[in-house]
Amino acid sequence: MKDILLNFKGFENNIIFTKYNADDLNGPWKYLKNKLASIGYDLKTADDNDLSTAEKIIFVDEVTLGKKITRFSKIKTFAKKILGINKNNQTEYTRDVYAEAIKMGLRKKMALILWEARAIDPDNYTEETYGKFDTIITWNDDLVDNKKFFKFFHPYSDKERPKPAVLFRDKKMLVNISINKISNHNDELYSERRKSISFFEKEIGEKFDLFGYNWNKPISKYEKIFPFLIKKYKSYRGECRNKHEILAQYKFSLCYENVKNENGWITEKIFDCFNARVVPIYWGAQNITKYIPKETFIDRRNFKNNKELLFFLESITEKQYDNYIKAIDSFLGSDDYKKFLPDNFFICVSKALKLKI
Repeated sequence: MKDILLNFKGFENNIIFTKYNADDLNGPWKYLKNKLASIGYDLKTADDNDLSTAEKIIFVDEVTLGKKITRFSKIKTFAKKILGINKNNQTEYTRDVYAEAIKMGLRKKMALILWEARAIDPDNYTEETYGKFDTIITWNDDLVDNKKFFKFFHPYSDKERPKPAVLFRDKKMLVNISINKISNHNDELYSERRKSISFFEKEIGEKFDLFGYNWNKPISKYEKIFPFLIKKYKSYRGECRNKHEILAQYKFSLCYENVKNENGWITEKIFDCFNARVVPIYWGAQNITKYIPKETFIDRRNFKNNKELLFFLESITEKQYDNYIKAIDSFLGSDDYKKFLPDNFFICVSKALKLKI
């Protein structure tokens, strides 16, 4: 087999392919490894492997390039979500794979996957970063030219839908499942998510529940210094061990991406809702309806504020709700949905790397 090396900080020693996660967030990477093996390629993390013998070298995000990075201070959010990494006993990885590969004249073998959005990794989206590679694989529709920039869809590990489905009359009204984070990016949606949580907690009380990580805890340096600044949410029900099972108990879910107004930025959030038979209230990708039918979700952009949104939610009848679910069922059986599954991730990566499949 020919080696393809993966440089993905936080996932050294091949844990991206082996670590268990309840939501299977690394499932698409395990699938990619297995599919590449079926056509003669061994995908493995770079670690101490010989770069000169690799067929291709894949980097994930600009943060992995030419920097000394510790898991404690710079590990990716994606890695934290998958591994549940503890701050104790962190390992420092200092190998500069990019610099080594350039020195060895391997630029033509290298490719960069831009995985995160600007709000998370702004350094991904600079001319300096673009100039370091001849092949870049990105979710960002505005960059794709099929010459240097190639499209991929954030891959989603398809879930088995709950059987039997929770009946409309037995569902609670609204839920939010997310990590509490902050960002200074102009288009971040973390703050809008918190505003919505505060509103619904106040207006509908026990009809709204909040789950996830870092809620009712300090998330900024100021909150760590001054604990009285920490916002405490009465609706918080704890961490989410199985997102799919929890979502299935609700009619609607706040489904805000981490950033808005990006063309092509569609992550697992909306598909988790679809597969749990909950109607998402979506806010994120500017061109969401290019990929997902408008009949399958409630578009948060159509409402001036949360008050308008609440009025709309309370007006929805069981028949209208069932129409959303029917539209979701139809989408999940379509070729458009398959674009977001692991097999298409394999196809997109293979085409960009010019591998024969």
